Amino acid sequence: MNKMISLSVAALSALAFAASAQAAASLSNGDFTTPAVSGANAPAFQTFSASTPDYIGSWKVSSGTVDLIGTYWTNPAGSASVDLDGNTPGAISQAISGLKTGQHFDVRFLFSGNPKGSEHGGNPVKTLIVNLDDGSSRTLTFDTTAVGNTTGDMRWKSESLAFTATGGSNVLQFASGDTDPNSLWGPAVAGVSIAAPEPATWAMMLIGFGGLGAALRMNRRRSAVAAA
Repeated sequence: MNKMISLSVAALSALAFAASAQAAASLSNGDFTTPAVSGANAPAFQTFSASTPDYIGSWKVSSGTVDLIGTYWTNPAGSASVDLDGNTPGAISQAISGLKTGQHFDVRFLFSGNPKGSEHGGNPVKTLIVNLDDGSSRTLTFDTTAVGNTTGDMRWKSESLAFTATGGSNVLQFASGDTDPNSLWGPAVAGVSIAAPEPATWAMMLIGFGGLGAALRMNRRRSAVAAA
């Protein structure tokens, strides 16, 4: 039993460490609610360009153009979203701060595609490239025709990218992988957050320890009954 208690204490300590690491990591405006949509196309959308460069809150438009979405389509609960093809395919980036070298994190986000492209002769398959400057990268596709999403139901998909911090901060980028330079209908992102993956892992271990303890207690009770 002492060994099991020691393992439980170790698991709790690791859980607390992972939770503190998660709390220290900082990513701003992951819900894209700042700023409010304004300009000629408000409240539907607002186009931002890398040529200025423009910023969507803490997100820098790092290439091409993107659209901050207001009422153009149904955003996920608690978040606005960005179409990474504004007037051209584009990208947004932000430095995640509060990291420590060697820590493991997940970037979590919602992914969809502008369903209007196929109506105007564009490619219905939208390509999203998400990467960090630690070398982590994922390329994702969203087939708007196969999924059957609409502006009223975007069929948002939960996705993630695991990475290992290489310093106090790492730059996260979401980029359109659409090859048509004149595409107006691109991949869409929303609800971006960062989390340490360890808490879930250690929580499962704690559940396992709890189950082991319960089994040992049950065996003791059965032995006592048999002895009686």
